[in-house]
Amino acid sequence: MFFAIHKRRLGSYLAAQLLNALASSVCLSWGSGIDAQNRQPKTQMQCPRTSDGAPIDPKLRYQLRGSRCEGLYAVAVSSGAAPRIIGFHRRSFPPTAFSSIKRAALSVDARGLSQNISLRAVSTRPKIYYAMDTELREGEKPYTWETTVLSAPSLSMRANELSVIACDNGCSNGPATRYFPVTIQVPASKSVDLGYVIVFQADITLEAVHVTLKNESGSTAYDRKLPGRFPGSWPIAATLGFPKSGTYRVKLDAQSSIGTRVVQSFSIAIP
Repeated sequence: MFFAIHKRRLGSYLAAQLLNALASSVCLSWGSGIDAQNRQPKTQMQCPRTSDGAPIDPKLRYQLRGSRCEGLYAVAVSSGAAPRIIGFHRRSFPPTAFSSIKRAALSVDARGLSQNISLRAVSTRPKIYYAMDTELREGEKPYTWETTVLSAPSLSMRANELSVIACDNGCSNGPATRYFPVTIQVPASKSVDLGYVIVFQADITLEAVHVTLKNESGSTAYDRKLPGRFPGSWPIAATLGFPKSGTYRVKLDAQSSIGTRVVQSFSIAIP
């Protein structure tokens, strides 16, 4: 009788332990998909570009790679005249070869911003359609990624062949989007710091390019006509110097190859 009762109690105890273990396992499985800071389930990043239909080496194809989307992407044929910002840098990027380093890092100065930031890096070398896209959570440290794709023999890219933007609003090319300065962290020899650099790009040829920078009160902080003719997809870079901290409207005014005037304004933040 004693052994029968003891056996039943032991069986109940083991069953309770098994239920507790299963419950803990379920909690751990759910908790592993929750961000400890925001207490929100993690979602897989959605790549904003595609490599579909392009004859690209599978190893270099634009695709999800961990926390980023990176590689060579397909470009849609476009004749749009509207220019866009593809780079806003704290200073000029150095000519460091990515083949000489295993990792590169991007830091963003977005003081006071209480939301996530989108990072968009693209090649400025003509006909090389490389991109690296990722998202930075609020307060996240500099983003570091491996240079395996950048240093591939068929690319052999250098840091000064990249343009990078950091922005809110998903980096949409609209008036509500704000751009924040980016610094690339790679080994480099000392050089003269000429200040902030902004890089534009358009799908058609532009000339008589005029760039102005005005603060919130309307005072002009930068006003320059860029010499030369800029073929479609080529970078159009302007060195802004060292404006005071604040929010600015930068305007690009140019003539297009089809005879129309092109005017586009953007909002940038100087920390």
